[in-house]
Amino acid sequence: MGSAAAPFVAFAFALIVLIWVMLRVIQRSMNRRRDGTPQQQVDKVKVEMDRKDSRGDRRLKDAPPDVLRWQVEMHETARDLMAELNTKIAIVNSACRLAEVKLRELKSEIQRLEQLQVSLAPAVHSTGKLDSDLASTSHTDSATVPTVEASE
Repeated sequence: MGSAAAPFVAFAFALIVLIWVMLRVIQRSMNRRRDGTPQQQVDKVKVEMDRKDSRGDRRLKDAPPDVLRWQVEMHETARDLMAELNTKIAIVNSACRLAEVKLRELKSEIQRLEQLQVSLAPAVHSTGKLDSDLASTSHTDSATVPTVEASE
C-alpha cells in the first residue's frame, strides 16, 4: 500500500507547488499593473526616498517611541532657543541703532559747542571783563563767607 501511494503523494505535492507558483506569478502581474511600469516604480521609490531624506525620517525610521519623543522634544527646545536668540539679537541691533543715533547727536552738539566757543573767544578777550571776573573768582576760596561791616 505504501508503494502505490508514493506516486500519488508526489503528484499531489507537485500540484501544490505548481498552484503556489502560479498564484505568485498572478499576484506579481497584478501588482505591476497597479504600480505601473518598472521605471515608474523606480521613480516612485526615488521620490519617496527623497521625501523621507528631506524630513530626516530615514535615520530614525526604526527607532523606539521613546527616542522619537526625545527627538521631537529636542526640536521643540531648539525652536524655542532660536526664538529667544532671535529676540535678543533684535534687541541688541535696536540698541546699536539707538546708540549710533545718540552718538551722531553728541558729535553734532560737540561741533556746535566748539563753534560757539570759537565765536565767543574773540569777544571775551576784547572786553577783558570776563577774563578779570574769571581771575577774581578763581583766587577766592569758596569756603570763605564774605563779611559785611556794620556801620555805627
